[in-house]
Amino acid sequence: MRQQDKFRACLLGGALGDALGYPIADMTGEEINHQFGPEGLSKLLVDPTMQKAPISATTQLTLFTATALLQGQTRLATRGARSPYTYYLWQAYKEWLYSQVGQFPVPGDHNNSWMLNLVDLFQVRSPEATCVQALEQAQAGSIDQPLNDSQAEGGVIRVAPIGLFFIDRELSPKEVADLAGQAAALTHGHPLAYLPAAFHAYLINTVASLDLYLEEAVLQAKVVIADLYGDESQLDLLFQKIDQAMDLSDYHMNDQEALDQIGQAKTGDIALASAIYCALKYQTDFKQALVTAANFTAAKSATAALTGQILGAKFGMPVLAQEWLDQVELSPIIEEVADDLYYGCQFGEDDVVRAYWGAHHLDNQVQAQLNSNFQSLVQHFQESYPPGQVPDQIVRDWVDKYVNGKYLPQERKSQS
Repeated sequence: MRQQDKFRACLLGGALGDALGYPIADMTGEEINHQFGPEGLSKLLVDPTMQKAPISATTQLTLFTATALLQGQTRLATRGARSPYTYYLWQAYKEWLYSQVGQFPVPGDHNNSWMLNLVDLFQVRSPEATCVQALEQAQAGSIDQPLNDSQAEGGVIRVAPIGLFFIDRELSPKEVADLAGQAAALTHGHPLAYLPAAFHAYLINTVASLDLYLEEAVLQAKVVIADLYGDESQLDLLFQKIDQAMDLSDYHMNDQEALDQIGQAKTGDIALASAIYCALKYQTDFKQALVTAANFTAAKSATAALTGQILGAKFGMPVLAQEWLDQVELSPIIEEVADDLYYGCQFGEDDVVRAYWGAHHLDNQVQAQLNSNFQSLVQHFQESYPPGQVPDQIVRDWVDKYVNGKYLPQERKSQS
């Protein structure tokens, strides 16, 4: 079953891991040890200008993934049909690319995603080269027709919303894994980029919805992914890394040595396996899990983000450090998106018609200026679609978010 607390904790936990690892992403182990000591960086580094700990492209892309899913579902709910979810994901990632190369505010009617209304997202935060290069192409990649042979971690880091969103709705857990694999393959063509994405989304879906030990969820994910991609020769390599991570998490071994054995490469399989190691070993210590992932792996912000997503989805908000939540950039927006994923689009075409036409909230002066035909139309919709359970303002805000991309959060409205 869906639990709002876990939706929030998954996305916020990922953002905390991302923000912890981002400032040291390009530092070597020796440099980290020299600057922060043998335990590494153990707190968020707050930017003195913005007074927040900045997130990287990892969290940015996660937010765009979430909005893409909600655009697709809203289209289906209000119009009775939609394109494949990969269509909305590709368009959303293209819009994220615009935020990296374009200017704010967005001119004209360019944007479909309300994320482009947030100037904070127009920050270039170490975007992965493979992702940028793929999104510059006219056509999306796929598993059958890959754009490249990249194993980079950029495919797996953005799919957690897929695991969350379809809990108890529309897609089965196996179909969730399949969609996540396709989502990664839009930009990353190697199996060791899209297989970890499928695995991660399934794992998130499972730990957020079922009362399973984390170890059980990992083993269950292996069974499902093997059934889904059994013919893929690279699958054994992924499973070897995951098995190794599970085994090492039980040993009283130095974390750096253990993670060195798993591998020190910025690839999807290594990032996922390392995150599983950190999540399993430090299930009762969220901070230490993220500190380990951020300081002792190659893909620091990615691995820490995956770790935070897994533990957040499993244990919910109580395990997240409140002082970190207060410090991380865009936490209110991340929470709002998580809530939208939890609720989904809860109304249909009739509600949209009522909210925009039948209950137009026009004052008498404005109504007097309308011609008689329009007044008749308004009266018709008022009679045909009486107010339902979803307030009109909620409907209009949702449509502004996930249909026309014009929504601006209340706190941003007050600042503009």
